[in-house]
Amino acid sequence: FHARRSHSDPPLLEEIDGIIHELQVIQGTVLTGPTTLARLLADTRHLFSKVGGGRLPLVWKMDDIRDVDLTSEQAIATVRIVQEAVANALKHANPTSIEIHLKSSPLSHAVTLTIRDDGQGGFQMGRSGGLRHMELRAQRAGLTLSLGVEDPKSVTVNYPLPRRRRAWRL
Repeated sequence: FHARRSHSDPPLLEEIDGIIHELQVIQGTVLTGPTTLARLLADTRHLFSKVGGGRLPLVWKMDDIRDVDLTSEQAIATVRIVQEAVANALKHANPTSIEIHLKSSPLSHAVTLTIRDDGQGGFQMGRSGGLRHMELRAQRAGLTLSLGVEDPKSVTVNYPLPRRRRAWRL
């Protein structure tokens, strides 16, 4: 978004186009086979680290989690939600930092991915635009999405883990 607003930086525009192409390749790869959340986020992290020569204020936190197998639809939804949340923060909030945090909660049997920014302003809570698209993508993929409207603002995606069956002993 920054590059497209400022047409005076051709190398950055070229870099952005390259990243978009790489995301399309990841999406094509995901469609052809299963992947895991950790693998998908590692690829996504690599792509985002290139934006602006690494000047994009992204902080990645990956807790020691139980990895989650993703369907193609969940993988595509994840990439698109991260992409949209980061783009929204850059476009509307002028953040000094964006944090992407992957963690698991044994109590809720879920893994969560949270994209948080310290930018200005709040979410426009209408039912159109990027926030609505993220919500629909998550729902269609069987995931849940929630918005944290406090400072810092956040978008959280929940990936349910299959519950383990308890073995009954006689």
